[in-house]
Amino acid sequence: MDINEELVDYQRKLERGIANKEYFLEKAKAALEVEKNTPDTLLKDDIGLWNSFMEKPMFFPDHSDPFGWSLASFELRKRLETSEEYLEQEPLDQLKDMLSIQEKLNKGIEILESLLKLRLKDHHEALENRRSGSLSAGSCNAELWNILNLLVRNFVAVDLSPEGSDIDSVADAMLDVLKRLMKADGKVPVEDFHGQCSGLYRILWRAKFIRKSKDAHFIELVDFSEMF
Repeated sequence: MDINEELVDYQRKLERGIANKEYFLEKAKAALEVEKNTPDTLLKDDIGLWNSFMEKPMFFPDHSDPFGWSLASFELRKRLETSEEYLEQEPLDQLKDMLSIQEKLNKGIEILESLLKLRLKDHHEALENRRSGSLSAGSCNAELWNILNLLVRNFVAVDLSPEGSDIDSVADAMLDVLKRLMKADGKVPVEDFHGQCSGLYRILWRAKFIRKSKDAHFIELVDFSEMF
């Protein structure tokens, strides 16, 4: 059977399926009309009528059901075409904005990860340097703060500042929060991360560098020494 014969056979099955459904639809309508015009007690009083009804087979569609398959295929094609038209016509500015924000967050996480690696890098060597006096704790701390200040002002604040905001002001707010976090009992109220520091909060939270206090009113740095 070539393709033309298959199409003809498929069309014939569809026509037969449509005809069957029209026939049973008419029968259903007729049955409803009878039910409307027949007293409710008729079936209860006439058991023979009920038995006669129960002897009639119910309608079961063909398992292949080409009519149903055709409708389903048509519906899926229409949905696909509608989706394609929407994607072609609808401006994707929102999607681009979301992608841009995600890229900025990823960059920020990479920066914070580099800071963490710098802090934890070669711990034994750092101890030896402090013992030998080649690098004092004070100078090491100052160097780390200089690096952090550079990263926040030149990258983090620039990427996460709301449009039209003062980048220096945002950087100052972020550095102030970070300084308070790094104190011995560093706890910062949750409200201080609102506004200018909201982007910094998202980065620190995604990187699992911070956590909420038990009463959920404060933010504090994660103590990585607890893991060892």
